[in-house]
Amino acid sequence: MLTSVRRLLERNPARKLGLAGGLFANVRLNQLLAEKLPIDEIFVFPPMGDEGLPVGGVLAYLLRRDGMVQWLKERRRLENVYLGRDYDSEIDGTLRATPGVRQIQAASPAEEAARRIAVGEIGAIYTGRMEYGPRALGARSILASPQNRETHEMLNKRLDRTEFMPFAPVVAAGHAAEIFDISNVNSYACRFMTIACKVREPWRARIPAVWIVSKFVRSRPPSGRWRAVSLASVSTGTSVLLRSCAMPPANVPNASSFCECWRSVAAFSTSSAPSRRDSSVVAMRPNSSRCGNCGTGFE
Repeated sequence: MLTSVRRLLERNPARKLGLAGGLFANVRLNQLLAEKLPIDEIFVFPPMGDEGLPVGGVLAYLLRRDGMVQWLKERRRLENVYLGRDYDSEIDGTLRATPGVRQIQAASPAEEAARRIAVGEIGAIYTGRMEYGPRALGARSILASPQNRETHEMLNKRLDRTEFMPFAPVVAAGHAAEIFDISNVNSYACRFMTIACKVREPWRARIPAVWIVSKFVRSRPPSGRWRAVSLASVSTGTSVLLRSCAMPPANVPNASSFCECWRSVAAFSTSSAPSRRDSSVVAMRPNSSRCGNCGTGFE
C-alpha cells in the first residue's frame, strides 16, 4: 500500500494527502504513510469506512461542476464530526429513572468528576450530539486515569476486548507533542483519532494504561468541551487521560445504551468482588457558567 500511494503521489504531486474508505481504518497503516511519504500533512476522513467514499464522490462532482478556482474558494477544514442527535434535554431524566442510579449535587460538577477520576474511579461523558464515525471524541466516552496498567486490562476484560485494541488517550493540546510523536504531518489526523503515533520513551512508564505492546496509541487533544477532562488530566499529573467508547457507542439515552458503561464501572468498584449493585452513577449537570456540558460520571 505504501508503494501504491507513493506512485499516486508521483503521478499527482501533492504535499497534503487525504484518505477515505475502510482500508484506512488501519491506524498503523496511516502512521506508516505519514512517516514514509514526502508529505506535509495527512488527513483520514473520520468515519473511516464506506461513508467516506460518497463524500469524496460529491467533492469530485463539485470540482468538475464548479472548476478548481471556485472549488478551492469554497473548501474549508473539517472542525468536528458532532453530527448526531442531541439528547441533552432527555439524558438527566433517563438516568434518574434508571434503577440503581443516584444524582450527586456538586458545586462544580467538572471538578468533582476530575477528582473522582484522578483517584482511580471511572467516569463517562454523554453530552451533545453524537460523533459521526467509529471514534468516541468526547460526546460518548468512557474515561479513566492512565497511570495503572491494570486499568487497561480490567476494562478489556469487562468490555470483552482483545489486548490489541487500544484505549486511546486524550491529552492536553499543549502537551501533545511532548508526550506523543505528534508533528505538523499527523496532528490534524490525531484530532479525529484516525492515526497511530508512538508514546515518547520518558512517558511510557507514567501512562502504561494507554498504550499497547508496540508502544503505539491513537491520541486526541481535547476540545474546549472537555473541562472535566482537562481538570482530571492535570490532577493525575500526566496531562493525559485514558479514553474509550462504548461498543457500540451509546446514542439514544436509555438503560440498554449504557450497558457498556455499566460493565466498565463494575470493573472499578472498590469491592473485591465488583458487581452492578456495588456501583452507582453520578449524573451531574453543570450550568452554562461552568462548562456548558451534560456530564455523566460513574462511581
